[in-house]
Amino acid sequence: MESFGSTFGQLVRKKRGIEGYSQDDLVKSSGVAKSRISLLENGKIPNPQVRTIDALCVALNISKDEIEDLRHLTRVELSASLNDTSHTPTIPPPTIFFGRRKIVDKIMAGIKGENEIVIQSVGGMGGIGKTTIARQAAKLIDELELFPDGQIFVDFRGWALGSPMNELEALREICNQIEPKLDQRLSIEELTSFWRRSSKKNRYLIIFDNVRSREQIANIIPFGGFVIITTREFGIIPGATNIDVDIMGEFEAKDMAQYLCRRLSNKQAKILVDAVGYHPLAIELAAGRINDSVESIDSVIDELSNRTSKLDRMENLREVLRYSLDGLSEDILKGLTALSVLPGNFATWTVQALWGSDDVTDKLRILRRRFLVKPMGRARWQMHDLLRSLTYELLEEEREYRLLKVLAVASVEKMKETNEEFHRGGDEMMQSLRRIDRDMPVYRLCQKWASEHFKEDKKAAWVALSLPDHIITTLRLENEEVNWRRTALDAAEVRCNDAEIARAAGPLGLVYRHQRNYVEAEKFHRKSLRLAEKIGNKEEQAKQWGNLGLVFEETSEFTKAESAFEASISIFREIGDEEGVSRNTGNLGNVYQKLGRFLEAREMHEVSLEAAMQRGNIAEQAHDLGKLARIMHEVLVRVA
Repeated sequence: MESFGSTFGQLVRKKRGIEGYSQDDLVKSSGVAKSRISLLENGKIPNPQVRTIDALCVALNISKDEIEDLRHLTRVELSASLNDTSHTPTIPPPTIFFGRRKIVDKIMAGIKGENEIVIQSVGGMGGIGKTTIARQAAKLIDELELFPDGQIFVDFRGWALGSPMNELEALREICNQIEPKLDQRLSIEELTSFWRRSSKKNRYLIIFDNVRSREQIANIIPFGGFVIITTREFGIIPGATNIDVDIMGEFEAKDMAQYLCRRLSNKQAKILVDAVGYHPLAIELAAGRINDSVESIDSVIDELSNRTSKLDRMENLREVLRYSLDGLSEDILKGLTALSVLPGNFATWTVQALWGSDDVTDKLRILRRRFLVKPMGRARWQMHDLLRSLTYELLEEEREYRLLKVLAVASVEKMKETNEEFHRGGDEMMQSLRRIDRDMPVYRLCQKWASEHFKEDKKAAWVALSLPDHIITTLRLENEEVNWRRTALDAAEVRCNDAEIARAAGPLGLVYRHQRNYVEAEKFHRKSLRLAEKIGNKEEQAKQWGNLGLVFEETSEFTKAESAFEASISIFREIGDEEGVSRNTGNLGNVYQKLGRFLEAREMHEVSLEAAMQRGNIAEQAHDLGKLARIMHEVLVRVA
C-alpha cells in the first residue's frame, strides 16, 4: 500500500494541473518551498507535516473530505489541525549560524531509507560549535519532512558542570518529550520499554548532545530514525559516521564577529578572530566583552592577543575548555602540558623530544580521541592556541625551562640531520627545504631560549653556537641571521674559547658581506683570522683569507684581493684541501679578469676546471666554463 505522502503527492499534482498552476505558481500561493513540492509529487515524502498539508489544501482547494478519504485509504493518522491531538516534539533552531555549511551537508548526506537507523557522531573541541551545527542540520532536515513523528533533543551534560546524565535521567527526558503526561515514577525497565516501542513505531530526528562516553547512550540508541551525537570523544559509537568540526574559516569568522559587534572594522575583526584562533565561542565571548567594555576596541583586542591573559578575559571559555581535560590520567595530562611550549603546529619528533620517548603513538591517539590535538599528516600535529593557553597555565616555570632545554638540544641534532639531507641533493634536498620551512617556528623558539640563557647555561651556549651553523647553510634567513650569528659569537666569548670565537666570527662576517656591509664584514673576518693564527688552525686561516679576498673583490680593492686569494690557496695546498685550492683559484681568476690580465685569468679557470672535473663537481665545471667563455668574449671584443 502506498504511503499517505505518496498518495497526497499524486493528488497535489492532479489539482495543480486542474488549477493550471506551475510549481512556481504553487510556491507563491502556498508558501511551500519548490523543492518540497517536487519531493512530495515524486513520492519522496512519506509523511508530510501538517503545516505543509494545510497550506497546499488551501492553495489548491482540497477539501477536508478528500483528505479524510486519503487517510482511510492509507490508514494514516493525521495530526494537529486534522483533529489528532498527539504531541510532536521539536528542536529549537540555533539563534545565529554562520558558515559551516559543508559540515551540515556532511550530516545531511547520511539520510537513508525509511526503516534504517543513521548515527552521525559530530566531534570537536569544546566551544567549537558542535551543538549549533547539529541544531542547524536538524532545522534543514525538518524542512524535508522525512521525520514527521518529531524531534528529540537531550543534553547529556558529559562535559559540563555537575554530574553527566545517567541512563535513567536520559530515558525520562526522552520519554517526557514524546509524552509530557507520562508518569515520571516509571522504572528504568518501563521507560526503556516505552522508548523501544516508540522508536520502532516512529521515525524521530534525534540530537544526543554533549555525550561523554559510549556507556551513556549504548542502551538508548533507537531502532530507527536519524541520530546526531555531539561529543568531545572521537569514535564514541562503533559504526557511526564520524564528522570532525574544526575552527571557522576566516571570512565566516569575521562575519560572525562583525554581526555580534557592529563597531568592529574589517581590520579589527580580522585581528580579533586571529587572536582567538577562529574559535566560535571565543569570538562570541570576545565580541560581548567589546560591547560591554568602556575601553577602546583596540585595547581589548590587545588583551585577547596576549597568550598568558586572553583566557582571563573569557572565564566562561576557560571552564568550557577545562572540562576537556577531565578524566585524563596524570601521565597524559603531563604530556599535554609539555606540548604547550610548542608552536600550534608541530612535528612528531618534537613530541618525542619533550616526552623523552620514541614511542608516542598511543598517547597522541588518546589526545586525538579527545580532540586535544589534531593530526595534520606527514608526522605533524596541531593544538589549538586556546588549548595551548589553558595547558600553559598548568606548566611550572622550572619545568618549562627544562622542556625548552631538551627541545633545543634535539633541534640542533634534527637540524644537522636535515642539513646533511640537503647536501645529498636531488629529492632529498627538496624534502629537507620543505621540512625546515615547516619546523622554523620551533627552531626560532629554541634560538630565542638559547639567546636568553647562554650566559648561565652551558647547554644554551652550545645551542646558540651550533644551531646557526646547520640552519643557515640550508636556508638563509636574511632578517634574522645577524642576530643568530651575533648570539653565537657572544656565547663563544662567554665560554672564552678561541676556537669557537673564530668559528662564530667568520660566518658573521659572511652575513655582513651578503648585506654589503663591507666594513663589518672585514672586521669579523680579520677577527676570526687572528684567532685562527693564534691557535694554529690552518683550515680556518685559509677560509678567512678567502673570505677577505671576496670582500676586497667586491669593494674593487683588487690588489688586496689578489694577495688574500694567494694566501688562501697557499694554506689550502699546504693542508691538502684540493677543493679549497680549486675554489680560491677560480676566485683569483675572477680578480685577474677584472684587472684585464686575461691570460692569467684563463690559466686560473682552466686549473680550477680541471680540479672540478677530477672531483666530478658539475656545478663548478659549469661555472668555470662560463668564466672561460666570458674571458674569450672580452678578449675578442678588445681585439676587434
